[in-house]
Amino acid sequence: MVPLHLLDRVVLRGNVQLESRVLGAMSERNIGLLVLSGRNTEATTMLAARPHNDSTRRLGQCRTTLDEGLHTPLARWLVLVRVRDQQRLLCDALAARADLRHPLTSALQTLNGIIGQLREDTFDSSLASLRGFEGAAAAAYFGGYVNLFADSLNFTGRKKRPPPDLLSMFVCRWVTSCCIMIRCVPVIPWVWM
Repeated sequence: MVPLHLLDRVVLRGNVQLESRVLGAMSERNIGLLVLSGRNTEATTMLAARPHNDSTRRLGQCRTTLDEGLHTPLARWLVLVRVRDQQRLLCDALAARADLRHPLTSALQTLNGIIGQLREDTFDSSLASLRGFEGAAAAAYFGGYVNLFADSLNFTGRKKRPPPDLLSMFVCRWVTSCCIMIRCVPVIPWVWM
């Protein structure tokens, strides 16, 4: 049993039974509830809580989506953060696995070059070029990342549908879980709440 004061939102997926008094207690404490169907990750029901200052956040999100001048800088920042995280993971792996120095160093050099270009003030940051940099970074990252696993796992890179190996399946499940969690935080609706 989880104390309700620790919860902001609850996500239910699959076959779950709740008593009405639990729903009432969650509503009294402004705890949001998202109900997903079993295999489909689409939200079937959403009971939104009224968290403090949500309208301020939602108005800011609305302004950001309407301001064309913010789309590219925000996308550039997101790509830069993603590539830095990939770089950080490979640096940690290199410290732990000196036997993989060559493939990890090669991948890190590519990522460092991409980070350098993304940081340049003269960088032509169109959305198409950002997609290209993100794709090149992913290719370099997975080029080093695949070496961290035993050959017996048959992991040669991330493939989504269908996942051909156990590791790709776990990565796909992780990404799906992240998408579910993102859906728990409503983005735009009910600005006035």
